Amino acid sequence: MWRSNQPNPRQIAEHVRVRGSKTIINLRGPSTRGYYLLEQESCAQNGVELVDFQVYSRDTPTVARVLEAKALFESIEYPALMHCKSGADRAGLMSVLYVIFRMDEPVRTAVQQ
Repeated sequence: MWRSNQPNPRQIAEHVRVRGSKTIINLRGPSTRGYYLLEQESCAQNGVELVDFQVYSRDTPTVARVLEAKALFESIEYPALMHCKSGADRAGLMSVLYVIFRMDEPVRTAVQQ
């Protein structure tokens, strides 16, 4: 799993070519804006599954949303990339959950994300 800011089409293609990514998790949620439409198009062109899993940078996730994140990590194809707008808040939170749930590391290790 990699984490990043909003990737452009060139970065998506490179990620697939270099890292073999099979899934991209968009933590911003679906949109009608250009960045999202370009991401959808690039994922389709590069044979990558785009998964929209919206989380918020200024709200604490509910227990239900945390459990949905766990289920997401168990259901996607790897290697994968997850991103938000800047790669910090939402991607940071989800990276912590990934380290706990998927890598089975303790919270004290995960919070380094």
